[in-house]
Amino acid sequence: MTTTAHAPALKHCLKCSTEKPLEDFARQAKAADGRHSYCRDCDRARRRADRAAAPHLAWEASYRQRAHAYGNAAIVESFTRQDLAARYGDACWYCGGPFEELDHNIPVAANGPHTLENCRPACSSCGRRDSHPAKVQKRRREAVIAAVRARQNAARAEASLAALLAGQPTARGR
Repeated sequence: MTTTAHAPALKHCLKCSTEKPLEDFARQAKAADGRHSYCRDCDRARRRADRAAAPHLAWEASYRQRAHAYGNAAIVESFTRQDLAARYGDACWYCGGPFEELDHNIPVAANGPHTLENCRPACSSCGRRDSHPAKVQKRRREAVIAAVRARQNAARAEASLAALLAGQPTARGR
């Protein structure tokens, strides 16, 4: 009685058109042969290209995971890298270096939303340093500006209400 070695089962990859062993294809229960139609290498290349074409989807997914880890509700407004660059420029918001990553002005840990208003372009060193002097200074300046605008709006509303109660025409009614 002779034993013969079994040849490994091969499958044809639809993307790269090569014959590869079944182990080079990820499992897929719904497929007839139980394996994906693309080999792992082609699937990795496709995923890499998808991530490079749409980094904002990775930003949103990362934000959702981090918000969940902190026990916060995820507040997500979808925007692209082009939207961010159009609003804040295509350089680091803090030091002017290259735009390499996204930085949340109000941190995710402090329940900061993932919105265009709360995100800034940052280089990798500024994005990882919360105590960066320029970052702290910009945040303080933005907080002061927001507080001044809120007071101005409240004063306008109060003046408008007082004029309305006195029967005088308001600035909008003129």
